[in-house]
Amino acid sequence: MIRQTRALILASICVGVAAIGIFALMTTNQPPPAPAGTEIQSLRWDFTKGHHIAIVGWDASDSSTTLITRRATRKLWIRLPDSTEFSCDVETLQHRREGVALTSISLGFADEPLDDAIARAMSWADQLRILDTSKLVEWRAARQRQHRSIDAVNAIRIGRTFHAYGIGLEIRPSYIGMDHWHLTLTVGFVPTESPVVAKPATTAPAEVLRRQERATD
Repeated sequence: MIRQTRALILASICVGVAAIGIFALMTTNQPPPAPAGTEIQSLRWDFTKGHHIAIVGWDASDSSTTLITRRATRKLWIRLPDSTEFSCDVETLQHRREGVALTSISLGFADEPLDDAIARAMSWADQLRILDTSKLVEWRAARQRQHRSIDAVNAIRIGRTFHAYGIGLEIRPSYIGMDHWHLTLTVGFVPTESPVVAKPATTAPAEVLRRQERATD
């Protein structure tokens, strides 16, 4: 059961990361910076009591859409199911759902040079308790050896699953230039199971039972 839950969480993370990567490919132009003096919208999401779509402002009556992407700079505060909290500035938000439950949320950060993207990913890994960052270190070393080589692996993902959710970090090339990279942080949630409704007892009244006994004599 634990392995199955972890697999479901990892699947949610992978789908979320892949979808936001495809979105970046389709929209190569970065959003313009907010005009000077413009207040950046702040969002607060608390997932300690569930991951209903209403938490991120998704209208439950909209049953035709399973994926929403918002592209605008925002200040974001999040509390995860185990009460882990963090805040950050993001440029892209993406939500994926099944029914009225979120399956993943993805946060896209501003494009930056590779070393800066790696430093940001390492900082997030430390803050969010992704303990094994060896893949990221090895990938960076490989890219240094194969700089701009066709054989160089162009994306790296690291992550960790917890009891009720998982965290994934991915660095991939930006589509605005060879020297820019994009970091995505994805939270995948455990799918919500439908509650089992107990059937009401059907014990017949004593008088009905007596009539049935007489009928069978």
